[in-house]
Parts: sequence; C-alpha cells; structure tokens
Amino acid sequence: MVSERWLGGMLTNFSNDQEECKAITEYREARDYGTFEKITKKERLFLTRELTAKKILEGVETMAKLPGAVFVVDIKKEDIAVKEAKRLNIPVFAMVDTTGPGSYRLCYPGK
Repeated sequence: MVSERWLGGMLTNFSNDQEECKAITEYREARDYGTFEKITKKERLFLTRELTAKKILEGVETMAKLPGAVFVVDIKKEDIAVKEAKRLNIPVFAMVDTTGPGSYRLCYPGK
C-alpha cells in the first residue's frame, strides 16, 4: 500500500525498487542493532537522511511481485499510477467524481 506519494516508475521499475528496499531494510537493521554508533557521524547523517527520503517506498517494501490490481482514490491526482498500471495490463479500480467520471470503462462514483 502506498499512502504517501506515488513515485513515477514504481511499477515499471519494480525490480530496481526491490533492490532499494533491501538496502533500506539493511539500514534499519543497522540502526536498530547499534551498528550506527560504529560509523562516522557524517555517514550516520547520510544514512538517516536516506531512510527518511525513502519513506515513500514503505508500502512496496514487502511486495514480492507486482500487484494483481491497483486501487486509486483520486484518479486525477494519481494519473501516473493509472498510466503505469495500464501499461503493465494491471486492472485499476478507482473512485471518480460523479459530476464528470470521464470515459472510463468501470466507474465507482464517489464524492
């Protein structure tokens, strides 16, 4: 589940994102087990910034494969996610505004 912000290429570059997630997991383990105290202050600062910057990947971190479907709340705001899912033939379920649902095949109206 991605709850922060959709990064472009999160589905199309899934294998690269998985490698980044592995590195983030290693950073967290190092922080939790006290290895951070053994590195220099500069390296510790860099890794801490890296962890906060990669907070967006938390939802993708536990995924082993591409999702079977994508659920989107705001289809206009998350248009990149919709385009990527369509490119990879992943079904998209989205809530759309009832005043102008557009030309979507299946619409789930909501206000």
